[in-house]
Amino acid sequence: TTLSLLQLSRGLVQARWPADPPAAMLPGVSVRAARELARGSGGGAGGKARRGKAKDNGGGAQMGALSLHELAALPEADARAALRRVAGRRGNGDGEEGAATGGLGRAMRMLEALPALSVRCALDDGSDGGDKTRREVCVSIERASRAGRPGNSARRGGKTAKAGRAVAPMWPKAVEEGWHAVLCDGANGLLAIRRVPPVRAGAATTVRLSFDRPPGDARPLRVWLVSSAYMGLDSAHDVEGAARVGDGAPGEEMDPFASADDGDGGDYDDYDDYGDYGDYDDYGGGAGSKFAPDCET
Repeated sequence: TTLSLLQLSRGLVQARWPADPPAAMLPGVSVRAARELARGSGGGAGGKARRGKAKDNGGGAQMGALSLHELAALPEADARAALRRVAGRRGNGDGEEGAATGGLGRAMRMLEALPALSVRCALDDGSDGGDKTRREVCVSIERASRAGRPGNSARRGGKTAKAGRAVAPMWPKAVEEGWHAVLCDGANGLLAIRRVPPVRAGAATTVRLSFDRPPGDARPLRVWLVSSAYMGLDSAHDVEGAARVGDGAPGEEMDPFASADDGDGGDYDDYDDYGDYGDYDDYGGGAGSKFAPDCET
């Protein structure tokens, strides 16, 4: 399927299996540590901690479940604390330096470089006549600094943002931050896809997605903005002027590859349910990855 291929592409760039937790692409953060972040450190058998919330049960503060979006949006001190909390959960078998032994600084630098985008999608309801009408969805994308990280705004608008270079420590050459705009209907059918030109700081980037829409067709529309370089940064956006899909707010940060019955945004939350995945971390990956893309070709 379309989204599965995009998922595989960025997995190659970051040297991670597509089903790995997104935070595992941070230098020095193992799959096990990334899973701990996604579940919430200290969640344990008593249930998952509330997402992104710290709590104290008398044994020190515990952080609730954090997606990569939420981790990147934390103030720097809180993000460092969250990474330290899971430091030492290596188990990758890939020889990476652990966050507790010097990798924390590199993980933070990559976290700060992750792009934050502001996206607006609107339907141009014009027609060129005939039995079918040709419609367009206009997608406007701007680069923004992340809330809660005012100290990073200069970096995001500086050399890294202008160059549009992705941070990919395991990729052998420079790679651009890539994005694809994928237009789907309410039944997750693929209507259009386009590669997005580089999104530079200080200027909006616009792409138009054309598709056939028969007269009277009122299907809801949604645009997925999918990164081809980074895991966990995809977002879903309902289209202004069209019926809404109804299962997410406009601009909601979502994982298009998440299982439909997993409210926490990733199949990796259920590794232990798949038999051999209990030993997944000892090998750094597995051939039996489970994909559940939302848009089908």
